[in-house]
Amino acid sequence: MKFKRMAAVATALVASAGMLLMVGCGENIDPSDPQTLQVYVYNAGYGYQWCVDILDAFQEEEWVQEKYPELYVDFDKNELDTFGGDQLSRGESNDYDLIFGQGLNSYMGPSGEVLDLTESVYESEVPGEDITVAGKMNDSYLISSAYNDIDATADPRYYMMPYAEGMTGIVYNETILTALGFSVPNTTDELISIMAEVKAMNGENETYPYTTSFLTYGASTYVSYLINTLWAQYEGSDEYINFFNGIDSDTNSMSPAIFSQEGRLEALKVIEGIMAYDNGYTVSAGTDRAAYMTAQTQLLMGTYGLFMANGDWYDNEMRTTAEGLGDRAGVIKMMKTPIISAIRSKTPSITSDEMLSDVVEAIDSGATSYDGVDDTDFQTVLEARTTIYSIGPGHTAVIPKHAAAQEVAVDFLRYMATDKANAIYCRATRGASLPFNYDPQTKDPELFGELSVFQQERLNYFYNYQTEITTLPAASSFPLVRYGGLSEWASCSNKPAYEIAQNGASNGNYDSLAERIYYTDIQYWTEDGNRRWNNCLSNAGY
Repeated sequence: MKFKRMAAVATALVASAGMLLMVGCGENIDPSDPQTLQVYVYNAGYGYQWCVDILDAFQEEEWVQEKYPELYVDFDKNELDTFGGDQLSRGESNDYDLIFGQGLNSYMGPSGEVLDLTESVYESEVPGEDITVAGKMNDSYLISSAYNDIDATADPRYYMMPYAEGMTGIVYNETILTALGFSVPNTTDELISIMAEVKAMNGENETYPYTTSFLTYGASTYVSYLINTLWAQYEGSDEYINFFNGIDSDTNSMSPAIFSQEGRLEALKVIEGIMAYDNGYTVSAGTDRAAYMTAQTQLLMGTYGLFMANGDWYDNEMRTTAEGLGDRAGVIKMMKTPIISAIRSKTPSITSDEMLSDVVEAIDSGATSYDGVDDTDFQTVLEARTTIYSIGPGHTAVIPKHAAAQEVAVDFLRYMATDKANAIYCRATRGASLPFNYDPQTKDPELFGELSVFQQERLNYFYNYQTEITTLPAASSFPLVRYGGLSEWASCSNKPAYEIAQNGASNGNYDSLAERIYYTDIQYWTEDGNRRWNNCLSNAGY
């Protein structure tokens, strides 16, 4: 077995146990050889060791050795989020056969630069398992990975495969939260109430001598994920998807009325309650990558913050820091995103936030109903509780159209759906998951026992509900976004959290920052006779 990585791209050489890595920086390879697989991985929150380890296992499979007796793997990685797209833009000049990148949605489609994987991967069987790749993928990831054509009646096509579940939400320092006597909040009102109580302590509590409780950095992209989750909780996932399809459900037609969805305003109100400068609940560590890691370390140590919008990659990113801190590191967990308290306006049988919290508690315990709560209202809360925003659809594997080793790359993607590959990925990322139905708690209890409490709880969230978790699709998979320029918050460059967090930001003629952003966005799309909206439709081909 040969396995090397090119010095021009790779930033480090890390070998997994038992792997033979042939560095050979000066060694010439033939990119036109159909048995030379050149792989690139974007080294982000999940790292790259998972890919190294799965490639190693793939090469050890008897069927792979028989099919590709001269297989040679060339492995590259870096931390440039645009690198994968840059390679695809090179067309035939690109040498990579398999790219694990970020933000590659724009390369999908019949005229794009990547291979259609519908039949070769999604509809093919998982090696050694009596199920197709599509059949094993979690339904919501299957939906979010589909190419959404203008023709809504067309059968879905798949040009990429996600390589991370990418669950986002709120991570928290359980050690400090418990020491202060607080429980994990079930609703957004409870979350903000905790923040208010922490501030009221005035930094005089010995356990936590700080007034702030929510950590962020810069414009905080991760808070934007939280906004989308709360918005979808309120509206329901169908209405949320309608927004990106440009469909106003009241008229069942494409209309700028989509920007008036109430869930958008209610989500902004929650974020204003958390991040408004005058409230004094939030502290920013700065704007750059170093600040991001500083904020995560502060959360780990219980300084300046108890909560942080983040994702399932936190534990993997912070493992070295946590080991270095030893006993000084707190127990970090990922909570189920609190239910937006404003949902009570849509669930009239739930008469108070306390009652809403009790319903959420019952749902988490496996209940299918609640005394005094209408079944429809209960289902509304259940759907909200099982809705997450995922960056998984944005972390995707693609095979370039002009790749020489397409067949090997296809087989490797099929192999990634195997239980064996899922276990390898889980172990290498310390508990993160591929987007396939694989619960290590039942499939590999020993592996599950090795995971951190952070990841064990996250996995319990995914697999212990009465219904499958709904993963919101990536905005960039929709034609209106991809071609038309539709965005959630165009009037503020898609940075509403940043707008809210600004010191002294003017509300203008509105009662709140949330209302200013919400109504300004409506105006942005409807002024001048819906000029921008009409241009969006036209550019997308409608």
